[in-house]
Amino acid sequence: MKPEKPLLVDPLSRLRLSTDDLHISLDRHSHMSRLLAENLVLDEYVVILRRLLACHLEFEPVIENFRKGLARSPDWLSPSIYQRSADLVADLQSLGDRASFHENKHNTRGDNEPPLEVRSQAQAAGFMYVLAGASLGARLIHRRLREQLGEQVAPALSYFSPPADAIAWTAYREALNVVLCRTEEEAAAIQGARALFSCFLRHMQIQPAHLRATESPPPIVLMSANVRVEDPEVLVRTDFAAVLHKQVDPD
Repeated sequence: MKPEKPLLVDPLSRLRLSTDDLHISLDRHSHMSRLLAENLVLDEYVVILRRLLACHLEFEPVIENFRKGLARSPDWLSPSIYQRSADLVADLQSLGDRASFHENKHNTRGDNEPPLEVRSQAQAAGFMYVLAGASLGARLIHRRLREQLGEQVAPALSYFSPPADAIAWTAYREALNVVLCRTEEEAAAIQGARALFSCFLRHMQIQPAHLRATESPPPIVLMSANVRVEDPEVLVRTDFAAVLHKQVDPD
């Protein structure tokens, strides 16, 4: 008899398991995996920042509009965690890239793909799960970027230097367990997290028309947001992914 799998009683564990395919697909993407590459060059870094900016400009207003509609915003729904587009603009400008908010605000959704939305605190918790985890990984990326690109990248690391409250993972885990105490709330959080992971993937995979004349990105591996890809020839599991999956301090 096969040993029974342990019951995942922690909502965070079930949320992680339910979004694992998209999480790994994003970490293995040909752009995102380059952030930890030893031969990363500055031009590639600019491309990645531009695509991250485009994604943030899509989802930041969605979260902010929901937060403003609450009678009392919970501590875990902190703007310092999700409002990072200004940091991305500052990083790009410090590298001589003048991409503006308007230039990066484009639609990359398919015709049948619904727009991002947040209608409940549980759904917002799913969004914040993705962003809080990314803040943890940012510390590792920050260190590797300094090692690989040196002083030339020093003024352009605001995005990968999240504020202290953006990496309070233990506090977030406790809050999540309270918010997701019912099955329907947990399902909404999973939907929210998968929607945001898909948003990041979409912006990494689709090359906006206004960037085609200026970018020379590495080859992009196109994949379904719902399919887990295992081909080691085209995908590389990064240390960044391991850090986020274990939710450990990268130090």
